[in-house]
Amino acid sequence: MDAKISVIVPVYNAGTALFDCIKSITDGIFSDFELILIDNGSTDGSSDVCDLFASQDARIRVIHTENHGAASARNAGLDGARGEYVAFIDADDCIAPDYLSVLLSVIKRDGTDAVCSDFVPIASDSRHLPPHVLSSRTVKTNDAMQDIALRREFYWSNVCCKLFRASAIGDLRFSPLKFGEDGVFMFDFLLKCASVSLTDYAGYVYNSGTSSVTSAPPTE
Repeated sequence: MDAKISVIVPVYNAGTALFDCIKSITDGIFSDFELILIDNGSTDGSSDVCDLFASQDARIRVIHTENHGAASARNAGLDGARGEYVAFIDADDCIAPDYLSVLLSVIKRDGTDAVCSDFVPIASDSRHLPPHVLSSRTVKTNDAMQDIALRREFYWSNVCCKLFRASAIGDLRFSPLKFGEDGVFMFDFLLKCASVSLTDYAGYVYNSGTSSVTSAPPTE
């Protein structure tokens, strides 16, 4: 049986942060997922870390590729995804133990094509999350696209902090851009669906200090 959620994590030289990222997913309260790690040409041992975790957990698959950038890595993940829903997580970020379960409950309750979580930055001395709020509101996608055009909403600038309905993504893939591929994907996604959910729940822990996806320029 296919997993309920496909979690896609592009990896490029993620260092020790990769352990925390993977453990935050595998140790969460939601277990019906497949974790797809796309080793994007890592040279620091991250490739071996991915293989080690995959050897210990049948829910984890590793795709080894050359470094062609974040867009190519995420597309490889989408091509291999088998879940009813899709979540993107960066390899130097973490999620709360109930992140997947909360977002799944909201998207099923609201009947929307995606749900957006809020995020908190990784602090130097703590990763404790504030109490979450389970209230949500539904946003028509034409209003969301206007927010993109006016740059009023952080929600639409990236694909992390979200759970997508896989059928709504369909054959949509990331454009091969060095920068801004998230925003283009989100705009194209919103063109395909009617509404999304926003929630004040802050379950995504964002590391603003590093980038394990685009640290190296993509090869030609």
